[in-house]
Amino acid sequence: MKKVLLSTVAALSVLSGAALAADLPYRQAAPAPAFVAVPVFTWTGLYLGGNAGYGFSQGNATTAGLTPFAQGAINAGAIAHGAKIEPDGFVGGGQIGYNWQVGSVVLGLETDIQYTGFKKTVGYQALGFDTSSRSTTDYLGTVRGRVGYAFDRWMIYATGGLAYGNVFNSHSVSAIGGVAPLTYGAKDDMKTGYTVGGGIEYAMPVFNFGASAATVKLEYLYYDLGDRTVTSLNGNGTPIFATKFQNDGHIVRAGLNWKFGGF
Repeated sequence: MKKVLLSTVAALSVLSGAALAADLPYRQAAPAPAFVAVPVFTWTGLYLGGNAGYGFSQGNATTAGLTPFAQGAINAGAIAHGAKIEPDGFVGGGQIGYNWQVGSVVLGLETDIQYTGFKKTVGYQALGFDTSSRSTTDYLGTVRGRVGYAFDRWMIYATGGLAYGNVFNSHSVSAIGGVAPLTYGAKDDMKTGYTVGGGIEYAMPVFNFGASAATVKLEYLYYDLGDRTVTSLNGNGTPIFATKFQNDGHIVRAGLNWKFGGF
């Protein structure tokens, strides 16, 4: 009988301990925080915008005589043989392009067109004659490839391609105080050439809306629309002078783009 009582007490102790353990609070490790990927900016996508800046040229106009008398006047210093023409002024316009980003490399194609206020007239007076050379570029457009390297929202790039623009060149010789020029020649049409340059661009996070973003850039371009020879005729239509003009220059400009496409 004593053994039965001891066995019963032991069983009751085990059962009561299990019940108390069940009533204790259960401790479980906190779940690991969910990983949320931070979106990485991409330059891929269509963009369009505007630009404004300053441009200048370092061209020369070189004149040769087409008759013995005309060349003799140049040799004597009566007619200017060379003139340094450096038109400069404001540039401003718009651009549109598309970028493809592969890793950190960005490949792109851009076309732009802008007004250029490049106008310059250079005069030379000697021995009773007044020589005048003029160069004007009304607008300049480009179609360029771009190759860049991206540091997230920063990108540096090189660029180059086709350049075109409307160019006016003229040369005249007058008698000082005279009403009409003794000789005159001019050409006014579109010329084509090339352009090369580079820049740096930044995508502003404050203006980032989902798949689109505003970007700002600073860019330098050198352009060369080629040389042009203008023949000056006298009143009888006889060629007297031939003047070779250089039509190249430099542009420094800032741009603002709106980029479509995105993350």
